[in-house]
Amino acid sequence: MQFFLIGFMGSGKTNAGKTLAEGLNLPFVDSDEAIEANEKMSISEIFAKKGEAYFRKVESDWLKNLDDSPGVYALGGGTPCSEQNINLILEKGLPIYLWVNEKDLASRLTQQKNQRPLIQNFKNELELANYISNTLRSRSPYYLKSKVIINNSNDKNVVQERLVDFLSSVS
Repeated sequence: MQFFLIGFMGSGKTNAGKTLAEGLNLPFVDSDEAIEANEKMSISEIFAKKGEAYFRKVESDWLKNLDDSPGVYALGGGTPCSEQNINLILEKGLPIYLWVNEKDLASRLTQQKNQRPLIQNFKNELELANYISNTLRSRSPYYLKSKVIINNSNDKNVVQERLVDFLSSVS
């Protein structure tokens, strides 16, 4: 089975994905890392040199070309945010939305700002908070199509362990 972790940047998809893959004895793939390897550029470089529209196309193509091998896939925050992509995710496997409240997202992303091309130019916390709020509003309809929704706002390790236990029982 394929498990797709989706959610906003900073929601813990990579960390939860690694834990989940280990717990289920499945391979783990981070879509951003796979795209970086295919493009031979970092995500930041792709955004800077080719733009967000190009990146979104590459992201969609990567998802379309993903074989049916069982695994745990941490997807970029925008990957499921088209009807085509979310429907493909639903057809291929189990989407799991890692929900995090806006305050915790802002706190996490403030610490990671330089590694995130979409937010690195914000001058202050208010700009970041507005971006998170507006972007979540547009992405939530896609995220909420997930079959499993996990609150990952608090103790991430406990959530990850519960997720492994839950998915072990359904896989």
